[in-house]
Amino acid sequence: NAKIVQAEAKKLESVVDDTDKNKQLKATSKLIALTKNIDKQRDFFVTLTNEIEKVINTSAITSGEVYKQFCPMAFEGEGGYWFSNSKEIRNPYYGNKMLTCGSVKKIYK
Repeated sequence: NAKIVQAEAKKLESVVDDTDKNKQLKATSKLIALTKNIDKQRDFFVTLTNEIEKVINTSAITSGEVYKQFCPMAFEGEGGYWFSNSKEIRNPYYGNKMLTCGSVKKIYK
């Protein structure tokens, strides 16, 4: 649902610090929040995932786990990653069509 994605991206944009380190993360969140087309939002989500990974790699996980997940079929077979706080696969690239397509590739603790 593109409207829900816009709203959630806007929330993310509002909590990301205005620092040089987070500049691209904030800008990508804003782009997603402004985009009404779900396919374009998914394209921007790739960049968002890359930026989130930078944050995860430079932060300490103080509770729980973060799962890096992958769908090999996204983007015409190129595949696509995303992060989740759950081991359960909920594929953001295919929505209800292939909601459980994917696997956990890495766990951050």
